[in-house]
Amino acid sequence: MTLGEIVNETGLDRGLVGNLSVLRELDLVRREVPVTESYKSRRGRYRISDFYFNFWFRFVYPNADLIESGSGDALVEIVAEELNEYLGLVFEEVARQFISELDRRGELPLRITKLGSWWYRGEEVDLVALDERGRKALFAEVKWGELSEREVSRLLAELERKAERAGLNGYEKFYGVIAKRASGPEAEGGAARVWDLRDIDACWRHGPAPTAPSSAGATRSADGAFNPRRRKRVK
Repeated sequence: MTLGEIVNETGLDRGLVGNLSVLRELDLVRREVPVTESYKSRRGRYRISDFYFNFWFRFVYPNADLIESGSGDALVEIVAEELNEYLGLVFEEVARQFISELDRRGELPLRITKLGSWWYRGEEVDLVALDERGRKALFAEVKWGELSEREVSRLLAELERKAERAGLNGYEKFYGVIAKRASGPEAEGGAARVWDLRDIDACWRHGPAPTAPSSAGATRSADGAFNPRRRKRVK
């Protein structure tokens, strides 16, 4: 979000929102830049980082009149209609933590040195993980929905196209889709990965990664215990 979008989204006074340094110190908002750029980039944007505040400003604050008038049922209907869209934002953070955990386990074909999003002139990739030393990059789309094999293939094709605009010439590129539920051909290896809630659940159920990282490109953690449910390659 830009400063103006934060004002429009929250309804707060521009003067209050303008003091972003205070909001950042309180960890209420965070500044993001495209992962391929320096933190000094002028293309930075701000996001509400606390999901409790995010929910409050999305559903409660703009509908205070409904609450005060006792029309709670109407508010429940509003939340129900927009909940999946809101959960999409939450799921992006879940996906980010999941990718970070796979990296700690050595379950990715790279070792992450930077993790974030990428955007340029209306194009955006939800998650981009960079291995600057190994000159490798993972581009991942995050979708809170149930995706067919055809939809997964389309998203992967779009990622390949967007990756060519990211300015990572000479990087080996990998692609992934993280979804609520996803279908895809069962195959090991390749440049594409598909994960869904089943994989995320299996990862969290096993517990945190060992403190000693495994070697780059390994497909198992250092103690050999975590083995993802599946790896998929989509042509």
